[in-house]
Amino acid sequence: MTVFHQESKKTITGHKALREALRDTQTYSSDLQGDADVRDYRQLPLEVDPPRHHLYRSVLSPYFVKPTIEKHVSRFRENSIRLIERYFSGDPKEVIAELALPLVMENLGVIYNRPQDVSEWISWGPDVWTAESDKRDGAVLHRYLDQIYEEALSRSSQDVWQEIAYLEIEGKQITADEFRGIAGVLLAGGRDTVVKLLTGIIWHLGRVPTDLEKLRS
Repeated sequence: MTVFHQESKKTITGHKALREALRDTQTYSSDLQGDADVRDYRQLPLEVDPPRHHLYRSVLSPYFVKPTIEKHVSRFRENSIRLIERYFSGDPKEVIAELALPLVMENLGVIYNRPQDVSEWISWGPDVWTAESDKRDGAVLHRYLDQIYEEALSRSSQDVWQEIAYLEIEGKQITADEFRGIAGVLLAGGRDTVVKLLTGIIWHLGRVPTDLEKLRS
């Protein structure tokens, strides 16, 4: 892997060099808000440097460590079998809308204990910034984030949003903007990556049916 860093005019090549650069936050900082055209808050913990980055990660990691995720494996399997069987039955279907997105979103609904939101998440499409039109806009996501934040503060449900709304960093409850930054990442982080992974697998198996036969055998 090779990365060119514009400000320092340095080219970083190889896994070891990249890991060293990631630790060098004085030279290669993440302390910058991105997507300025659609949001005015930072995605957390992505857009802050250590030590604050580590503070956010330490309170969020328990939701995604292996023992936590393994508790949901049977539900993941049930969802996957049901959605795959539905997709391959009957007439041909659109792979993103009918398989990849539902598979990702239904399993997130399990992890976050928000099955009631799955249909809405799917309706956003693969990129929430273009959920309403081809023009990038944050209105759809931000309406949802504002709604779940208000709901979470009322403690009316037991789910990931309620828990995150009451997280504390250095003894202080997170702010509304911090909630937006964390919840936005939990909904969008890796979403399009997994969708592309699933669609890429299907595309490959469609082009190379011998590989599909190997899997079947």
